[in-house]
Amino acid sequence: MATVYDALGSKISVVELADGLIPGADRDLVKPLHKRIEKRYEAIYLKTKVSKIEAKKEGLLVTFDGEAAPAPQLFDRVLMAVGRRPMAGRSMPKPLA
Repeated sequence: MATVYDALGSKISVVELADGLIPGADRDLVKPLHKRIEKRYEAIYLKTKVSKIEAKKEGLLVTFDGEAAPAPQLFDRVLMAVGRRPMAGRSMPKPLA
C-alpha cells in the first residue's frame, strides 16, 4: 500500500520490526526493492516498532522503540499492517446470507 500512496504523492515512512523488509522473503529479491523505495520514501526504520500513537491537535504523535528508533514524530495519517497468519487448521467464517 505504501507504494500506492507514494505514487499518489504522499510522504511515506516505513517501520519494520524485523531486520529487513518483507520478512521471510529471499534477501536477494528484497535488496532491489529496498534500494528503490529508500530513495523515494522519507524513511525506512528497521528493527523498530511503533510503541505509541497519540492524537494531538497538530496530528498523530508516533513514538518508536528499537535499536535505531527515531525521536517521536508527527504524522497526518498512519496506515498500520501487522502481518498475516495462515488459515491452516482454522475454519473460515460463514458468509452472511
